[in-house]
Amino acid sequence: MKVVKFIYTIALLATTQIAVAQDCSTKKLGTVERRGQYDYHGQSTYSSMAAGDSVSLSAVLYSRQNYRIFVAAEEAVGDMYYKVFVTKKKSVRVVKEIRQKDLYVYKTDTLGYYDFDLDGQRIFIDRQVVPDTIWTRQTTTVVEQVFDSRNTSKQFYELTPDRTQIVLVKVYSLSREGRGCVGVFVGRKQ
Repeated sequence: MKVVKFIYTIALLATTQIAVAQDCSTKKLGTVERRGQYDYHGQSTYSSMAAGDSVSLSAVLYSRQNYRIFVAAEEAVGDMYYKVFVTKKKSVRVVKEIRQKDLYVYKTDTLGYYDFDLDGQRIFIDRQVVPDTIWTRQTTTVVEQVFDSRNTSKQFYELTPDRTQIVLVKVYSLSREGRGCVGVFVGRKQ
Protein backbone atom coordinates (compact mmCIF):
# COMPACT_ATOMS: atom_id res chain seq x y z
CA MET A 1 0.00 0.00 0.00
CA LYS A 2 2.88 2.36 0.81
CA VAL A 3 4.40 1.70 -2.61
CA VAL A 4 1.13 2.63 -4.33
CA LYS A 5 0.87 5.87 -2.32
CA PHE A 6 4.49 6.70 -3.18
CA ILE A 7 3.95 6.12 -6.90
CA TYR A 8 0.72 8.14 -6.78
CA THR A 9 2.55 11.04 -5.06
CA ILE A 10 5.36 11.00 -7.64
CA ALA A 11 2.85 10.96 -10.51
CA LEU A 12 0.91 13.83 -8.95
CA LEU A 13 4.09 15.93 -8.54
CA ALA A 14 5.19 15.20 -12.11
CA THR A 15 1.85 16.25 -13.60
CA THR A 16 1.82 19.36 -11.42
CA GLN A 17 5.22 20.38 -12.80
CA ILE A 18 4.06 19.72 -16.36
CA ALA A 19 0.93 21.78 -15.76
CA VAL A 20 2.99 24.67 -14.40
CA ALA A 21 5.32 24.57 -17.42
CA GLN A 22 2.41 24.45 -19.85
CA ASP A 23 0.60 27.25 -18.02
CA CYS A 24 3.24 29.81 -19.06
CA SER A 25 1.75 30.21 -22.54
CA THR A 26 -1.51 31.48 -21.05
CA LYS A 27 0.14 34.16 -18.91
CA LYS A 28 -0.18 37.79 -19.97
CA LEU A 29 3.48 38.80 -20.03
CA GLY A 30 4.70 42.06 -21.55
CA THR A 31 2.75 45.30 -21.48
CA VAL A 32 0.90 46.71 -24.48
CA GLU A 33 3.42 49.58 -24.65
CA ARG A 34 6.34 47.16 -24.92
CA ARG A 35 4.58 45.08 -27.54
CA GLY A 36 3.86 48.06 -29.81
CA GLN A 37 2.58 47.45 -33.35
CA TYR A 38 4.34 44.09 -33.75
CA ASP A 39 3.04 40.57 -34.33
CA TYR A 40 4.54 38.16 -31.77
CA HIS A 41 2.72 34.96 -32.80
CA GLY A 42 5.41 33.53 -35.06
CA GLN A 43 8.59 32.97 -33.07
CA SER A 44 7.94 33.95 -29.46
CA THR A 45 8.21 31.35 -26.74
CA TYR A 46 7.34 30.89 -23.08
CA SER A 47 9.22 28.93 -20.49
CA SER A 48 9.27 28.19 -16.80
CA MET A 49 12.43 29.54 -15.23
CA ALA A 50 13.94 28.82 -11.82
CA ALA A 51 16.57 30.74 -9.90
CA GLY A 52 19.95 30.58 -11.63
CA ASP A 53 18.50 29.16 -14.86
CA SER A 54 19.04 30.36 -18.40
CA VAL A 55 16.75 30.10 -21.40
CA SER A 56 17.70 30.37 -25.10
CA LEU A 57 15.69 31.01 -28.25
CA SER A 58 16.87 30.95 -31.86
CA ALA A 59 14.80 32.84 -34.39
CA VAL A 60 15.07 33.56 -38.10
CA LEU A 61 14.72 37.23 -39.05
CA TYR A 62 13.99 37.96 -42.69
CA SER A 63 15.60 40.81 -44.60
CA ARG A 64 14.10 44.30 -44.80
CA GLN A 65 11.47 43.65 -42.11
CA ASN A 66 11.29 45.48 -38.78
CA TYR A 67 11.64 43.38 -35.64
CA ARG A 68 11.36 44.00 -31.92
CA ILE A 69 12.81 41.61 -29.34
CA PHE A 70 12.16 41.77 -25.61
CA VAL A 71 11.81 39.55 -22.56
CA ALA A 72 9.12 39.73 -19.90
CA ALA A 73 8.76 37.66 -16.74
CA GLU A 74 6.63 37.20 -13.66
CA GLU A 75 7.82 38.89 -10.49
CA ALA A 76 8.52 35.46 -8.97
CA VAL A 77 11.46 35.03 -11.38
CA GLY A 78 13.23 37.99 -9.78
CA ASP A 79 16.18 39.80 -11.34
CA MET A 80 17.14 38.77 -14.83
CA TYR A 81 18.77 40.09 -17.97
CA TYR A 82 19.02 39.04 -21.58
CA LYS A 83 21.43 39.27 -24.48
CA VAL A 84 20.81 39.18 -28.24
CA PHE A 85 23.38 37.59 -30.53
CA VAL A 86 23.46 37.72 -34.34
CA THR A 87 25.17 35.10 -36.46
CA LYS A 88 27.03 36.37 -39.48
CA LYS A 89 28.80 34.46 -42.19
CA LYS A 90 32.11 35.83 -43.33
CA SER A 91 33.99 34.48 -46.30
CA VAL A 92 37.64 35.06 -47.00
CA ARG A 93 39.52 34.36 -50.21
CA VAL A 94 42.40 31.97 -49.50
CA VAL A 95 45.02 30.19 -51.58
CA LYS A 96 44.08 26.56 -52.12
CA GLU A 97 47.12 25.50 -54.08
CA ILE A 98 50.03 26.87 -56.08
CA ARG A 99 51.02 24.75 -59.07
CA GLN A 100 53.94 25.10 -61.43
CA LYS A 101 52.65 25.50 -64.95
CA ASP A 102 54.51 25.27 -68.25
CA LEU A 103 54.13 28.35 -70.42
CA TYR A 104 55.22 28.13 -74.04
CA VAL A 105 56.34 31.28 -75.85
CA TYR A 106 55.87 31.50 -79.62
CA LYS A 107 57.16 34.00 -82.15
CA THR A 108 54.74 36.79 -83.08
CA ASP A 109 54.67 39.50 -85.73
CA THR A 110 54.50 43.26 -85.04
CA LEU A 111 50.70 43.11 -84.56
CA GLY A 112 50.89 40.30 -81.99
CA TYR A 113 49.72 37.48 -84.28
CA TYR A 114 51.59 34.17 -84.24
CA ASP A 115 54.14 33.49 -86.97
CA PHE A 116 53.89 30.06 -88.60
CA ASP A 117 56.51 27.89 -90.27
CA LEU A 118 56.08 26.18 -93.65
CA ASP A 119 54.23 23.25 -92.04
CA GLY A 120 51.61 25.59 -90.51
CA GLN A 121 52.92 25.18 -86.93
CA ARG A 122 53.60 28.09 -84.58
CA ILE A 123 57.28 28.91 -84.26
CA PHE A 124 58.48 27.89 -80.77
CA ILE A 125 60.84 30.31 -78.97
CA ASP A 126 60.99 29.35 -75.27
CA ARG A 127 59.42 27.32 -72.44
CA GLN A 128 58.95 28.98 -69.04
CA VAL A 129 57.72 27.56 -65.72
CA VAL A 130 55.38 29.98 -63.94
CA PRO A 131 53.35 29.65 -60.73
CA ASP A 132 49.59 29.14 -61.15
CA THR A 133 47.59 30.10 -58.06
CA ILE A 134 44.27 28.36 -57.39
CA TRP A 135 41.97 30.28 -55.06
CA THR A 136 39.02 29.17 -52.89
CA ARG A 137 36.68 30.75 -50.34
CA GLN A 138 36.65 29.87 -46.67
CA THR A 139 33.39 30.64 -44.85
CA THR A 140 33.17 31.01 -41.09
CA THR A 141 30.21 31.81 -38.87
CA VAL A 142 30.77 34.54 -36.33
CA VAL A 143 28.43 35.08 -33.38
CA GLU A 144 28.31 38.74 -32.43
CA GLN A 145 26.56 40.21 -29.38
CA VAL A 146 24.40 43.15 -30.45
CA PHE A 147 22.35 43.84 -27.30
CA ASP A 148 22.69 43.43 -23.53
CA SER A 149 19.74 44.56 -21.42
CA ARG A 150 22.07 45.43 -18.51
CA ASN A 151 23.83 48.13 -20.57
CA THR A 152 20.80 50.09 -21.72
CA SER A 153 17.66 51.74 -20.42
CA LYS A 154 15.64 50.49 -23.41
CA GLN A 155 13.24 47.69 -22.62
CA PHE A 156 13.52 46.14 -26.08
CA TYR A 157 15.85 45.72 -29.03
CA GLU A 158 14.74 46.77 -32.51
CA LEU A 159 16.42 45.92 -35.78
CA THR A 160 15.87 45.71 -39.54
CA PRO A 161 18.30 43.18 -40.98
CA ASP A 162 19.79 43.74 -44.43
CA ARG A 163 19.95 39.98 -44.96
CA THR A 164 18.03 37.05 -43.58
CA GLN A 165 19.81 36.02 -40.41
CA ILE A 166 19.53 33.94 -37.28
CA VAL A 167 19.39 35.62 -33.88
CA LEU A 168 19.93 33.97 -30.55
CA VAL A 169 18.27 35.39 -27.43
CA LYS A 170 19.68 34.20 -24.09
CA VAL A 171 17.90 35.00 -20.82
CA TYR A 172 19.74 34.70 -17.51
CA SER A 173 18.26 34.63 -14.01
CA LEU A 174 20.22 36.40 -11.27
CA SER A 175 17.89 35.38 -8.44
CA ARG A 176 18.83 32.86 -5.79
CA GLU A 177 15.29 31.68 -5.22
CA GLY A 178 11.97 31.70 -6.98
CA ARG A 179 10.37 30.20 -10.04
CA GLY A 180 8.07 31.67 -12.63
CA CYS A 181 7.21 32.15 -16.26
CA VAL A 182 9.37 33.99 -18.78
CA GLY A 183 8.33 35.09 -22.25
CA VAL A 184 10.87 35.71 -25.01
CA PHE A 185 9.08 37.84 -27.60
CA VAL A 186 10.25 38.20 -31.21
CA GLY A 187 7.82 40.40 -33.10
CA ARG A 188 7.58 41.49 -36.72
CA LYS A 189 6.07 44.91 -37.46
CA GLN A 190 2.58 44.71 -38.88
